[in-house]
Amino acid sequence: MMNIVSRLGVAAVVATLLATSPVAALSIESTFDAGLEDWTTSVGGELAFVPSGGNPGGFLQQTDIDLSDMFVSAPAKFLGDLTPYLNGTLSFDAKQVSGDGEKYAPFGFVTLFNGGNAVSADIAPVNAPSRDWATFTITLDAAGFETTPAAIAAILSNVTLITVELESQIGVIEATGMDNFRLASVVPEPSSLLLSGAALVAAASIARRRANRR
Repeated sequence: MMNIVSRLGVAAVVATLLATSPVAALSIESTFDAGLEDWTTSVGGELAFVPSGGNPGGFLQQTDIDLSDMFVSAPAKFLGDLTPYLNGTLSFDAKQVSGDGEKYAPFGFVTLFNGGNAVSADIAPVNAPSRDWATFTITLDAAGFETTPAAIAAILSNVTLITVELESQIGVIEATGMDNFRLASVVPEPSSLLLSGAALVAAASIARRRANRR
């Protein structure tokens, strides 16, 4: 009788584990629906919050003001220990707000810094952005940033700065919109939760056998 009760108890615990374990990805994001959310600009651009026309809602707009490259820097909520986001994704939406000049290839370069060390990746295709919103995504791993597993892990352990190149055309002529900048972790596989449950069952079974020997 005790064995039956114990098994039922273990089954209940496993069911609870599977029901309450976090299966949703962690995420940090800026939607720019209420403002610029503490994003900052380089000396080559001016920032403005545009309350409508985003993807959806409001968006961040950066306008070119000189011949230097313009980029934006992420606020504090995207910095620090980002180890949980290793193998996750970094993404943002962008579009060309104004300007009809020649496209600038470095548009879409994302750089992650840990002090004086950095890794970069160009996550936008040639001839981006267009006049329509498009989403650009990269995996936060060694392959995505063309580096070593040790290097990307070291950077993510203490991110001190994230920059996104929004210079999209050659010359001082353009304005670029950005929306929905997001970091997302990997969603846990259901199999990993089942393995956790199986381990719990095994541990309970061993403990029960030991108790029965006494």
